[in-house]
Amino acid sequence: MMPDAETLYDVLEHTWPAAREIASGPFVLRDGRSGGKRVSAATVAHPNWTAEDIADAEQGMERLNQSKLFMLREGESRFDDTLASQGYAIVDPVNMFCIPVGDLAKNVPPRVSTFVVWAPLAIGYDIWTKGGIGPGRIGHGRSVALNPVSAGHGGRFRSGCNPAVVGGAGRA
Repeated sequence: MMPDAETLYDVLEHTWPAAREIASGPFVLRDGRSGGKRVSAATVAHPNWTAEDIADAEQGMERLNQSKLFMLREGESRFDDTLASQGYAIVDPVNMFCIPVGDLAKNVPPRVSTFVVWAPLAIGYDIWTKGGIGPGRIGHGRSVALNPVSAGHGGRFRSGCNPAVVGGAGRA
């Protein structure tokens, strides 16, 4: 049996958690401390939100010195439409994939082609740096009790119009 989206969101929250979560009306704000979009994005906690609640959440994100960023989850089309009407753009759409471990492990790589190494080797840091992964996100990875196997990402994001956002993450 494959897990549903809600189960996967829960798994993601535990494998790469925000530094802290803050209740803000019907939203949960996340203090990401430069750990990436998912750990910095606000999510709907209760479906009875208003446009005023969105504005309050935006102010909360500004107080955290973060970009205005909301994660959209399955079944949140009304929220998605509201954010789009307010000028938010979709950034980093994500697919969640599941496969039974037995199916995944059918093709075993040749011996000495992969290594289980924790903490990452220096070349890993070089690759991340060249890929735009900064010290904040690397530091976040060090701060969580994380198995070296990543669980991936989940959700889609809408980012508010914020000229301070770089890297093409927001709508100009």
